[in-house]
Amino acid sequence: ITMPVNNLRALRRSLSFILDEGLEARFARHRKVGMAFRDGVRKLGLEPVGIDSQASGLVGVFYVPEGHTDTEIVSFMKENYGIQVAGGLGELKGKTVRVGTMGPAARMSRIIPVLYGLKDWLSRL
Repeated sequence: ITMPVNNLRALRRSLSFILDEGLEARFARHRKVGMAFRDGVRKLGLEPVGIDSQASGLVGVFYVPEGHTDTEIVSFMKENYGIQVAGGLGELKGKTVRVGTMGPAARMSRIIPVLYGLKDWLSRL
């Protein structure tokens, strides 16, 4: 069996980033960016899924406006902004959109373009 050297190097580097930042600081950054995304979604007139006190700082999820589907938003964001977002899963398939706000994406500079793209999509409705 061949050792997964690349995977081990990636894991080591990832753990190094986490430990350098510190766990509490990392958790706080994720919470801050996750809440900022939820607030931004609300300001656009969209509805985040769930209540703020229980929201994940790792993924932002919002309901798709009635009469539309998640695939419309996913395609629009990819084609017009090169931003990858994902549709809902399970019973929320077609009804919600998921946006990662974890790891390197847990930065305000990463969620602002997403919110801008969503605003553009909404303005074209």
